[in-house]
Amino acid sequence: MIKIGEMAKICGVSIQTLRYYDKLDLLRADYVDDATGYRYYDPDKITLFRTIARLKALDFSLDEIKEFLAAAPETRIVLYGKKKQELEEQMNRSSEALRRIEAATVYENDSLFPLNEQMLKMPFEDDPRVIGRWEYCGDLPTGRRFSPDAVLERRQISLETLFFLPGGNHVWTYFWTRGILYVLLSDSSLVVPNEYRITEADGVTYLLLDWMVDKCTTPSAGDCTRVYRQVDTRVYSERETYLFTDDTDLPYVPDERVLGGWEAVDLIALREEFSPHRSAAPQRLAVKEIEFFSRGICTKRLRSLRGASYSPSYRYTKGKILNARDGIAEEYELCTVEGQDYLIVQHKSRDYSYLGRVFCYYVFKRKVQ
Repeated sequence: MIKIGEMAKICGVSIQTLRYYDKLDLLRADYVDDATGYRYYDPDKITLFRTIARLKALDFSLDEIKEFLAAAPETRIVLYGKKKQELEEQMNRSSEALRRIEAATVYENDSLFPLNEQMLKMPFEDDPRVIGRWEYCGDLPTGRRFSPDAVLERRQISLETLFFLPGGNHVWTYFWTRGILYVLLSDSSLVVPNEYRITEADGVTYLLLDWMVDKCTTPSAGDCTRVYRQVDTRVYSERETYLFTDDTDLPYVPDERVLGGWEAVDLIALREEFSPHRSAAPQRLAVKEIEFFSRGICTKRLRSLRGASYSPSYRYTKGKILNARDGIAEEYELCTVEGQDYLIVQHKSRDYSYLGRVFCYYVFKRKVQ
């Protein structure tokens, strides 16, 4: 028999959690000493606990877990399907709500369009000349005509590289149709049309883009024509447009320090901003929780609309969370302040794939079981 303290240590939870599970008749102790009140567990209960933990990671409630454990094997398959359908319905409701929010805003500026269903259904006109990759050369000064020897004003911009995919397909913050590059603003709710022209000089193909984004967001901004040079005419896939990817094929190195659950408490722009005495408003935190399991698996609980949430899984190795699908490795750091453990994790959004920069960090605090 295993004492409750040792059982809690093996399972990576608190004694209070095991007592609570016992009270719910979810994980009953096999023997209770009448004299001391100590609970004892058969070693087989470790396997049962791991089953409970796995079902929790799949978003089963404790009541649903009790039902699952009591069910016959064929019924368990049905319960898996029921949970899968429930999560899919939550995600569909969230996606529909997001679309309605984006379409609900009305804008008086004629140069901006709400990104709504009508916008996405607008007709597409092909322009085979633009297919491929383009690199930024600089901005053409106001009133100057373009020529290969024109002096361009080179600025630091986010769209250093443009990819035109077949069918006008969406890449990061932009999509296109003949003569127009549509750029989404930072909140992805407004679309700015930017007209382009193509010219050739000395055997090089250039794209002249009348850049309207700055003018729409800053009324005092002047006219701007951005010049791009065509690098190739390859047909790229969306994944090939990710300019920055990390090595996610790393060997698993255990990190017992982080095992268990962590709740997000803050979102900071710089690592140096961390302070245990501040916290972010809950609505700012898209990532709600993170939980590390043995054998290199972790899950993130992500916030969606209407209170729904979903928990994708990732691999991890000591010091990094690995997202092989998007080619992203987020570094994490464990620190202890005033007796409290904190986990500081890089947040690499899709922007990282195009800019190669980390714009924020999540701060997590170890969950109290």
